[in-house]
Amino acid sequence: MAPAAAIAQQGTLPLKFSELRELLLKNNPSLYYQKQAIKQEEAELLNTKAFSNPNISLSELNFWSSEKMKDLPPLWNGLSAPKQFSIDLEQNLYTAGKRKKRIRLQQSAIKAEEIKHTILTRESELFLKTLYHKLYRVNKEKQSFGNLNEQIQKLNESYQDPKLAKAISRVDVLRINAEAKQVNRELTQIQLDSIEVLKELSTLLDTTISAVDLNPPTLLQNLSSTHSNSGQFDSYHPLKELFDINQQSAQESYSISKAERIPDVELQLQYDRAGGVFDDYLGVGVSIDLPVFNRNKGSIQKAKIRQETLAREIEIEKGQHKKRVDKLNKQIAKQHSVLEDYSEEFFLELDETLLTHISNLKAGNISLLVLMDYLNFYQETIQEHFELLESYWNNIALLEYETGMNYLSYEK
Repeated sequence: MAPAAAIAQQGTLPLKFSELRELLLKNNPSLYYQKQAIKQEEAELLNTKAFSNPNISLSELNFWSSEKMKDLPPLWNGLSAPKQFSIDLEQNLYTAGKRKKRIRLQQSAIKAEEIKHTILTRESELFLKTLYHKLYRVNKEKQSFGNLNEQIQKLNESYQDPKLAKAISRVDVLRINAEAKQVNRELTQIQLDSIEVLKELSTLLDTTISAVDLNPPTLLQNLSSTHSNSGQFDSYHPLKELFDINQQSAQESYSISKAERIPDVELQLQYDRAGGVFDDYLGVGVSIDLPVFNRNKGSIQKAKIRQETLAREIEIEKGQHKKRVDKLNKQIAKQHSVLEDYSEEFFLELDETLLTHISNLKAGNISLLVLMDYLNFYQETIQEHFELLESYWNNIALLEYETGMNYLSYEK
């Protein structure tokens, strides 16, 4: 059993990102269905390579015999057959290289499904990364709000003491109690968000995920050099490969449509016994359609239009790809500059200041209004920072998807 699968079955040990990715490639239903689509196209290739079956028919079978038939010579090895019958054998032959063209077209279909599998894999990995980033953000918020909730609950409990409650107004006591309930509700919602993300992960990986070993992604290379990565579409992007394959398929379809103007040949072999002038007659023939009224012009024109459309789609997608990459580069640069202003010392200072404000409130050095303002600032700062961090990582992951380059590492 694979390590990741064994851990997943235990259902208790936290999974690393590499193990999550392993489960994704192994269990994801969409990837499985796409693999089956590849196998179906490969099976269809067997039919495409096969020649058409010959056709044999038995006709003019006469169970009545005459004096003439009694004098018929035996068929072979002394076998007598004083009956009238006719046997026809027909075999269709493709002309103008239609069979080879159809084989190439089907091979292109297989390649297209393989590229679709590659694209789907990258999309699934991108979704896995976004869920991982979201779960990390929710977990950090849960830690921060858990600490906040603990301090506020202690403050609220302390003011349930009648002696300490006399130091502030009844309104302030009620406001502290209401704030404690509000923080507890927000913490509960964050915990529910964490459960929901784990459900999404379980659906994506088609297995139960109860815990994840969360590590903040680290940059593998300097993002300041990503300004040149918008040109990766022609050399790397699987979507470009898919367009190329579709263009190749359109070319083969166009070639087949032109070849269809040349009719196929049908070879015929006939054996007739006692049915005509000769007692035993063996003849050959050729049958062919005359392309007088239908020269397959409609199909040829349709295939040509398909080629032109695909060529235009490639140019449009190339331009959109460059715009997406340029936009991501700008967003990442701005988010990076903002995140540089935050440090571990800053968040430690936030927690220390929270404790200081609570102590000063109990000592009567500050008003409840000052503490409430700081609580709002504390919550907004925590949420905005981790939401920005999540968006920053998501944009880098999307940049990886667009360019095929690796910028993030999820291992310690």
